[in-house]
Amino acid sequence: MSGWRTESIEVCARGCRFPVAYMEAGGAHRPGSRSEVPLVYLHGLGSSRLDFAPAAAAPALAGLRLIAVDLPGSGDSPLPGLLAPGITDLVPVVEQVLAAIGGGRVDLIGHSMGGLVGLLVASRNAPAVRSFVNVEGNLAPVDCRVFSRRAVELAETLPACRVIERLAAEILRSDRPGYERFAGRFRSAVQPEAFLRYCRSIVEVSEKEPLLERFLGLRMPRLFVHGRTNRDLPYLDDLRRGGIEVAEIPRSDHFPIDTNPRDFFAALGSFVRRPACRALPAAGGTPPAPPRSPDGEPPAPGPGR
Repeated sequence: MSGWRTESIEVCARGCRFPVAYMEAGGAHRPGSRSEVPLVYLHGLGSSRLDFAPAAAAPALAGLRLIAVDLPGSGDSPLPGLLAPGITDLVPVVEQVLAAIGGGRVDLIGHSMGGLVGLLVASRNAPAVRSFVNVEGNLAPVDCRVFSRRAVELAETLPACRVIERLAAEILRSDRPGYERFAGRFRSAVQPEAFLRYCRSIVEVSEKEPLLERFLGLRMPRLFVHGRTNRDLPYLDDLRRGGIEVAEIPRSDHFPIDTNPRDFFAALGSFVRRPACRALPAAGGTPPAPPRSPDGEPPAPGPGR
């Protein structure tokens, strides 16, 4: 991939040590230098860091330090045998990656499942996340309609590998171009067991957690991006009333990088380059991050979780 450098970092979760792969492009970053705040991309369910590959050639992002991460069980990041990952298990993993590659400050962008993980990370580490871009990340149960809920249904009667095959076939029949392109790389991007565990966790978290309230409660600059075909999402007006910028990408569906990369990267670049997104938070503007155990584990959930 032109312009990208592939790296990996060792992290620890639930007593397991394992590598997490990522790729980096652009900016003035040099080994050992953490002076430049990176834009870090977290991919969606059934995807990998390669989704973000076109960003390196996007004029709207020229000069920015770009990083895209493979979450465990996706792309080139293995799934440790002792780790049964759910969405909350990914939070300490991402925290460790951000601390290592971002030097404590990042602009964070997450698509779909990555938007959900990014929301949980930003909620726990507000001082470390300078700005947050949520690209159709889960905020309500309706957001499981893409295919996580369907995968859970299929898993009641099929093994994980068959669920992957059935979903890929169903997605290929979609009349939306982003879905068709996604299906073409879906099977090679995921480990079936990890995929199913993430699907179950996404449905559970989307149904039980106050995700919309968490997003509205963040104090850093926030942007919510959606494709035009999903302009019926029921909470868009709530986001606007809550002071969150909403960008609709024309000629696009759930996969704006695939269907309209020019307008998507233009909206992203315009947002992250604004002075408000590049400033340090005001004193008292964000709550402190909660304590974590030495191996990066989150503390026990409180009554509101």
